[in-house]
Formats: sequence, structure tokens, C-alpha cells
Amino acid sequence: GGRCGFKSNSSHEIECTNAPQHGIPRSARYAIIVGAGVPALLCVVGLFCFVCGRVKSYGRRRHPMAEFSSTVTPQPTISAGLDGNTIESYPKLVLGESR
Repeated sequence: GGRCGFKSNSSHEIECTNAPQHGIPRSARYAIIVGAGVPALLCVVGLFCFVCGRVKSYGRRRHPMAEFSSTVTPQPTISAGLDGNTIESYPKLVLGESR
């Protein structure tokens, strides 16, 4: 679809105007770069964070802290709520009973 001709009447150089461009348009290239580059960058950052977390956890296993390596004493259990005797001391009411 373009037009080709001499640049000027005295010139032997040929010039083409409105020639169809070969390849991908510039806007499509930018869209591909952004569309593929942003997710790739996020994946690299996520992989970096994952590796850093693994390195930290590996370092903790190799050097246990003194207060955690000793034996653990059992903690007393605390139960919340009322015991059976307290519950039985309340007056009983049959459902549907009217006064």
C-alpha cells in the first residue's frame, strides 16, 4: 500500500511514503511488555520472599535458642464455666410451663 518515487527531480534516491510497517506496532509491544513484565516481576519478588523465609527458618533450626531447648514444664489447665454442682443448684423450669 505505499507510494515510492524519487526524492526530488534531480535526485536518484528513491523514497517510499505510507509504506506498511513490518512487525508488531509500538503500542502492541508496550502492551506485551507491561502484560508480561508486571506478572513476571511479581513472581520474582514472591520467589525472593519465599527463599528469604526458607533461609531464616533454616538458620533457626541450626541454632536453637537456649530457653526453648530446655524441657517444657506443663502448664496447669484452667477450665472456664460452671461445675456440675453449681448448675444443679439452680431451680429447674419445664418448658411450656406457665405460672
